[in-house]
Amino acid sequence: MFPVDNLEAVNYWRELMEKPNEHTEAVEWIHTKNGGEWKTPYIDRMVYTLKKFLALSETHQAFIIDGIENKNTPWRGDDIDMYKMVLEETQKMRLNPGEYKDKAFQVLKNFRFAQ
Repeated sequence: MFPVDNLEAVNYWRELMEKPNEHTEAVEWIHTKNGGEWKTPYIDRMVYTLKKFLALSETHQAFIIDGIENKNTPWRGDDIDMYKMVLEETQKMRLNPGEYKDKAFQVLKNFRFAQ
């Protein structure tokens, strides 16, 4: 499962969560709505998700790793119930993207006019 050695664990997490060179984010200041700043979104995102991941039970960790490796669905630190929903919705979308988009647009359209 997850490597015990710290360096191996970090390298494993980096390869699993954020493939190096997959994102070409420049190092820059990004202001948040609460007055904070990010200087390195890629690293911040990795640290954030790793901290959350390590706080989970082994069962939940295994569930997340399965979702990432076998279902090709990234995890961004959501709680387990939310990630289950993300996996389900992603599967529906992959089976029929056109139909999924049409339904989603209809829901958004109805939501917009209902307010």
